Amino acid sequence: MVSAERDINDVFDEILLTEESLTKQGYNEGYERGLAEGNIEGYQLGYGKGYELGKEFGDYYGTICYFLKTAHSRPAKQLLENLKHSIESFPRTNDPNVDILSEVTKIRTQFKRLKAVLRLHIERTGSGNEKKSEDLSF
Repeated sequence: MVSAERDINDVFDEILLTEESLTKQGYNEGYERGLAEGNIEGYQLGYGKGYELGKEFGDYYGTICYFLKTAHSRPAKQLLENLKHSIESFPRTNDPNVDILSEVTKIRTQFKRLKAVLRLHIERTGSGNEKKSEDLSF
């Protein structure tokens, strides 16, 4: 009588390999799901922050264009031109070589200097529903 007995070590190896395989499969499925959900959430957050920055810089740009049409001192005109250039050259696509936060800070600082030179008392206003934020904190 020939017995189909298996070695106990083979059984334990099979159990271990099955556990490792299922763990790896679960990890891969979770990673893919998290990646997909994270991309959606990241897109929505980026879109919202991009909208806020676009609105803010659009306000600045409109102010700049208005004051460029009026006569001002040479330093004021230079500030207007520099700020206009900074806004026009702000990245419109994702560029890993550009530090977006420092560019935003630079533009906001230039606008504050412009307000001081022109003695402007401009406060950004919105619909009242949006959070007024002077930083990019998430």
